[in-house]
Amino acid sequence: MASSFMRLLAFLAVLLAGGLGLAGWMGLSTLSRAAQDMTEGAIRLTLDDIARSITAQDALGIRPGQQPELARLIEAEARDSGDLWQIRLRDRTGALLLESPPQGDAPGRLQIVTQVVSDDLGNPLAELNALYDGTAQQKQTASLSRSLIGPGILLWLGLTGITALVLRAVTGIGGAGRPPASLPPATLRPAHLRLRIALLLATLLMVSSLALSALLFLRGSELLAPGQMQKADRLALSLATKVERALELGIPAAALRGVPELLEETRADNPDLAQIRLELQGLAPSTAGHRPADATEVSRPIRNPGAGGGEDPGQIVVTPDPAFLARNMIGIAVDLAIITLVITLIGLELIGAVPGILPNGQPGAMSAGGRDQAATGAIRAPLFLFMFAQELSRPFLPARAIELSGDTGWLSPGLAASLPLSAFMAVVALLQLPLATRSALWGRGISFRIGALTGAAGFFLSALASGPLGLIGAQITAAIGFALVFVSCQGHILDTSAGPGRVAGLATMVGAIMVAGLCGPAVGGMVASAFGAEVAFLLMALIALAALAIGWRTIPPRSSAPPRDAAREPVGRRSFTPDLTLVALLAGCALPAKILLFATCFYLIPLQMAAEGASLLEIGRMQMIYPIVTVLMIPGLSQLSRQLDRRLPFVLAGAALAALALGLPMFSGGDPVPFVVLAVLLAGFGLAQSLSITPQAALVGEIARARPGSDENRAYGLYRLIERAGSALGPVIGALILPVFGFAGSLGLLAGLSLSGALVFALVFIVSRGKDQPAERTMI
Repeated sequence: MASSFMRLLAFLAVLLAGGLGLAGWMGLSTLSRAAQDMTEGAIRLTLDDIARSITAQDALGIRPGQQPELARLIEAEARDSGDLWQIRLRDRTGALLLESPPQGDAPGRLQIVTQVVSDDLGNPLAELNALYDGTAQQKQTASLSRSLIGPGILLWLGLTGITALVLRAVTGIGGAGRPPASLPPATLRPAHLRLRIALLLATLLMVSSLALSALLFLRGSELLAPGQMQKADRLALSLATKVERALELGIPAAALRGVPELLEETRADNPDLAQIRLELQGLAPSTAGHRPADATEVSRPIRNPGAGGGEDPGQIVVTPDPAFLARNMIGIAVDLAIITLVITLIGLELIGAVPGILPNGQPGAMSAGGRDQAATGAIRAPLFLFMFAQELSRPFLPARAIELSGDTGWLSPGLAASLPLSAFMAVVALLQLPLATRSALWGRGISFRIGALTGAAGFFLSALASGPLGLIGAQITAAIGFALVFVSCQGHILDTSAGPGRVAGLATMVGAIMVAGLCGPAVGGMVASAFGAEVAFLLMALIALAALAIGWRTIPPRSSAPPRDAAREPVGRRSFTPDLTLVALLAGCALPAKILLFATCFYLIPLQMAAEGASLLEIGRMQMIYPIVTVLMIPGLSQLSRQLDRRLPFVLAGAALAALALGLPMFSGGDPVPFVVLAVLLAGFGLAQSLSITPQAALVGEIARARPGSDENRAYGLYRLIERAGSALGPVIGALILPVFGFAGSLGLLAGLSLSGALVFALVFIVSRGKDQPAERTMI
């Protein structure tokens, strides 16, 4: 119908607007952060000069508060820097020792740069605070932002118009409610329709990202150039002062040593500079870096007080790198590509929640017809939304916990950061088994509604929390809702599917959770940095309520029909005693898989990259490789397992590939491990887990059903409990083995854990197949 066409068009238009807004915000934030880093980098050079003077005087036994020339030095540096409002010196207790006179009226946007002053042994002596006015940069950022609004709106209108023109041909949804005759019937299948919509959306978002990158590149120099020139000037002054001090001490220019090394080290520490050059009479010219032909130079003279008022003996010449903006744009382009992926995946998950778009009234269904696909597809959008809401908090929850802990005295920052998440994970793990049974008795839809409402309440209480205990209590409330939502959706799949259909249903569930884990942190970090953690928590509560509203419509209160293969006792009333095969699967495959994931991806690799000097942004991008691979590969590999009707080969292949991926650093040729090896490791590990996640989950139910009278819900509850335990143990095990075996050795040990666990499960399974078991069990 025409209404379906308009709904889909409106849905895509909203996603395009959201993508453009997020991309613009991220691009501006990156450029603004780079400009601020350069401004503060110039200020730190000033503080470095003051700190060296304080340390030198302290080496002579003169404490910072007793150095007679220090007040004049601080006043002169504040006055000559031009961009500083005031410099303050405090002792180790925070007491004010010295401060320069304010340079004019109080700034409209006061920014502070802090540097600790240490003695020759590295012990802290004092603290320097440089206060500067950030109003100018704020105005430049606001001006650049306003200049992008008009082109952004025109771009959105143009892309929406193009969408309206091509949508009918791409999707087969015609204005009169009938597909064009040229399209084959298969295009009406929801899976094909979802793929076509995803490709269309990704293409439109990529076009918008390229256009936005071009706009930022054309205007970005207005934001970066002032700070870049200011930093170059300040660096030239600092280096010239160092040479002057050597000349003052009577050291001839020809006797200066270490000049080339100093210039090279300084340029390496300042990637926004192309070249540093020293020209001094009596000394061969020293140069670090290369000067581009069209670059602008900044110079500072080197004066020799002993030479009287004659000609200056030399100069320091610093050349800002004109390609610095282009290098920043590469990083922005990567971020925009990530946003494109995030928005496309969000749209792909939520398309089923828009009424009247997918055929046959099967929201989110994975294939045309079939009760299994329709029933399991019904959970996709509400489950994704709730998990997405929870994942929003991952980037800012630890920092918010530390902020709320304040000066409690009884709670260290490290403990404050870990307690809310630890409490959340512990409650979710403990409730898996009891709630699995309760959900079956209450009804899956009713349980989902209670869980979503409880989770929303927990998120809302997190926004209102004013102390660490309040935040922990709110997270426990959210954990109860999370556990109930999880077991309700899992139970809905178990109740309404069987055999290959169950694999498809579990793949739907795993895919929704993986996409939420990929998209949530990126969006949550931006919201929290822009509006604060309280607003981010409130947004989480609203999204959870949206999940409740959609789930109310799509998930029936109780399962309408039993699975095709189940003539069984009432769910939740059967006994459950796990047999040896299930124990081997859980202990040999499920537990090691989670230990490997959390020890490697979320502990060892971030620590290794940080130790090698990677920024938080680089670490974050590296960590996205694993979820991207799993999101892309799980659907296809799950379908292959379903078509072959085999589970065991996929589980064992996944364990073997995981071990192979983790073993790569041991053969990379030494330490440090190249980042490209880490990227290949994460991609291989993501592929390994994509192979095994869904077949492994399906095996749990199939092994449980092979035992007469066994409770499948309890089997899955135990499975999720083991997984949560592995998630908690992973970082702990990583922390224990890293100091002993090193990075590569620790990964090798974890690889051995994966292989040995899979081998034990395979042996137990082979022995069990030799017994008289039901046909279903011998086929897995």
